[in-house]
Amino acid sequence: MRIVSEAAVEDTSGFDRTTFEFDKSRRESMWRRLQRKNALFRLRVLPGFIKSDNALPWIHFLFWLCPLSALTTILSRWRSRATTSVGAAIASIS
Repeated sequence: MRIVSEAAVEDTSGFDRTTFEFDKSRRESMWRRLQRKNALFRLRVLPGFIKSDNALPWIHFLFWLCPLSALTTILSRWRSRATTSVGAAIASIS
C-alpha cells in the first residue's frame, strides 16, 4: 500500500486509492479466475492448430480429401449394389 500513497506516483489506473481495490471495470472475468485457480481450465487442446499460418495446409488437405472421400463413397455404394445383385442371382439359381 506504500506505493499507492507515494507522492511520486502520479496515476494508479484502475485502482481506487481510497479503498485499495481495483475498479469494477478492471476486475477479471469468472473464466480468468477459474483458469488462475484451477489448472484444468488452463489446459489448451491442440494449441496453434487453427491459425492463419495453417490455412494453406488446411486448404491443401481439404482439396485432397474431398475427391478421395467422394470416390470412396461412390465405390462403396457400387460395391454394395454389386454384392446385392450377385447374392440375388445366386439365390434365384438355388
